[in-house]
Amino acid sequence: MNPKFVCFLPLKYLNIVNGILVFILVLGLGNCIHERTTLAINESKSLEGRYFLVIKSYGLPLTLKEGDYVAFTHPWVPSIVIKQVKGIVGDAVIHVNDKAFVNEVLIGPIFNLSCDQRTLTPGPQVIIPQGSYFVAGEHERSFDSRYAEVGLLTSENIYGKAYKLF
Repeated sequence: MNPKFVCFLPLKYLNIVNGILVFILVLGLGNCIHERTTLAINESKSLEGRYFLVIKSYGLPLTLKEGDYVAFTHPWVPSIVIKQVKGIVGDAVIHVNDKAFVNEVLIGPIFNLSCDQRTLTPGPQVIIPQGSYFVAGEHERSFDSRYAEVGLLTSENIYGKAYKLF
């Protein structure tokens, strides 16, 4: 028997085994990353960004602060909705002259009809309770927490935390 052949035979099998393990590892990591994240496209002009990476929360409690982006679904909208957190626990939501404010900061006007002519109901005027968030877009026609149809979001309503890519 050739000693060189014996020496390289185990190395050949070791390379095959390493290749298989690397393949399984890459598939597993890719599956985990795909399972926990998604790419969302903001199709409206309600926010500055167009592409967002969403880390899915699976209804688990989130710690969000003002300025964070969140993704959620709504029956009126065929895709994932991205909005920015504008109010957190303890903030006051009020309406004055058909305008919504959070802690005296103007969020925007409150309209009676959506762009597709659906009736809109003004959202709640409340002190935001624990575990709830007021979300809004930057555009005055944004479909957001100003309206009861969206309302305050809770961890159960939030699909995940979003990060603006560009």
